[in-house]
Amino acid sequence: MRTWAIIMAMLVEFLLLSGCRKLNDMPPASITKVVQSTQFANGITYSILVVLVDDFGQMTTSDGKITLTIFETVWKEEDGAKHVAGEEKIYTTRVDVRKGDFVKDKLSIKTIDQVLLPGFNPPSQKEELLIYFPIKLPSDLALKSGRKEIIFETSKGKILKYGGI
Repeated sequence: MRTWAIIMAMLVEFLLLSGCRKLNDMPPASITKVVQSTQFANGITYSILVVLVDDFGQMTTSDGKITLTIFETVWKEEDGAKHVAGEEKIYTTRVDVRKGDFVKDKLSIKTIDQVLLPGFNPPSQKEELLIYFPIKLPSDLALKSGRKEIIFETSKGKILKYGGI
């Protein structure tokens, strides 16, 4: 009987500990990764996934605000050749973020070939466990090849920048 009680106590403790694990909420030190995502579940959804890390390099969550700006390259033609003339801001959005809005999920990191050729799944495709915040994009901007800039401002005013994807 005593063994049964010990086993039950251990099982309850295990269930409580595994069910109560919350995502890391140490203060973020940087934006480590930004991934452009396409999901086809209920129509096509385009998102930018923002991954924060703490001082120890561990993925983390935070309250704050994320600003996403998309730039398009402006070209000029001179003497029959095209040259980059600069960038034009074509979209900006600012989103309030709460720690609870972050998602922990295993994502397949796909190459551009897999987007263009949906049946193509090379053996080098990898899955990564990420903790991220998704920013949904309007469909007309999703496939723009311009630079995307992310600025995350923590609730304590710390500014983190990610230059572009």
